[in-house]
Amino acid sequence: MPEQPILEVRGLTREFVRRGKPFPAVDDVNLTLDPGEFMAIVGRSGNGKSTLLNLVTGLLKPTSGSILLAGNEVTTLNDKQMSILRNRTIGFVTQIQTLLPNLTAIDNVVLPAVLHRNPSRYETEIDERTNDAQSQEQTASSVVVDGLPDVIQPASTQTASSSQPDHLTQRAQHLLDQLLVGELATCYPKELSGGEMRRVSIARALMNKPKLLIADEPTTALDVTIQAQILQLLKQLNENEQMNIILITHDLGVVASLAKRIEVMYGGLIMEEGTTEEIFEHPTHPYTRALLHAIPKCESGCRERLEPIPGMAPSLANPPAGCPFVTRCRFACEECKKGIPSMRAYSDTQSSRCIFTKEELDEKEKKEEEK
Repeated sequence: MPEQPILEVRGLTREFVRRGKPFPAVDDVNLTLDPGEFMAIVGRSGNGKSTLLNLVTGLLKPTSGSILLAGNEVTTLNDKQMSILRNRTIGFVTQIQTLLPNLTAIDNVVLPAVLHRNPSRYETEIDERTNDAQSQEQTASSVVVDGLPDVIQPASTQTASSSQPDHLTQRAQHLLDQLLVGELATCYPKELSGGEMRRVSIARALMNKPKLLIADEPTTALDVTIQAQILQLLKQLNENEQMNIILITHDLGVVASLAKRIEVMYGGLIMEEGTTEEIFEHPTHPYTRALLHAIPKCESGCRERLEPIPGMAPSLANPPAGCPFVTRCRFACEECKKGIPSMRAYSDTQSSRCIFTKEELDEKEKKEEEK
């Protein structure tokens, strides 16, 4: 009997209201993540990718549709049930810094495992440490060492992690070491750079060995070397531990050697989906093709000019009539303005939302090149 998908999303829509007018930030999205799969959701900022992930993780409630996560219908769970499911099933790396300022790096990493074991006791401890940290901050702001404000104090070794079982602390330290911030285990978030905080957040997301790791732009604010190391770690987690991963990125070039499947989003819609090979070798939507044309080529002697996508992405609250890409598409015609195209299947794994077939797009591109 085949394994059930770790994630099934059907007809998912989330509407927001701006100045009294409702608009969909995510519109009728369908996707499936099979066991052991590495999926990338690609698209420029403001096109609904992060909203989609907030829906999947229960941080937002959908307007309509269903989300089946590890056999649980997310839309029927209350906040407490969803919190438990999130902690046990999902590792979530967000775009923003979410480390607790009153906990050291290693305490932040251990936190999900401790909450999983005994939530009420540790929540009380966090509240107590928060009050202590606030009073200490007020005192520390007036301390001067060698003529300079003592902004960064040596971290105390008496942390919450010291009272936890050795195997939890050891795992947390191992994760920090993997992400090259092991020596910062006893530092507080205020002592870390943006990139260091991001790596601690990734370690925290991996602490409970989640069934599903969701990484929303995980390499933001990191230098190229660290980016490569983190992406390689994600690849190893998928290949060696069969961890299910969803990577959110605006950079299609990043996912070429990582993801097995790609979902291309624009204007809150899935515009094209397929295997990585299909998307890179046989793209069937003008937006996907435009993204590929904007990727620098590294081949020796390649002098092909990059082709930026003209114009700006429209506001989700005020989209153009018809296809959301119509105002930026070089192949657009009046027919494109009459309605949102349906998905057209090209194989069991690839489909796209365009009134033109792949062959018609190929012909149009060929004519442009001949001019």
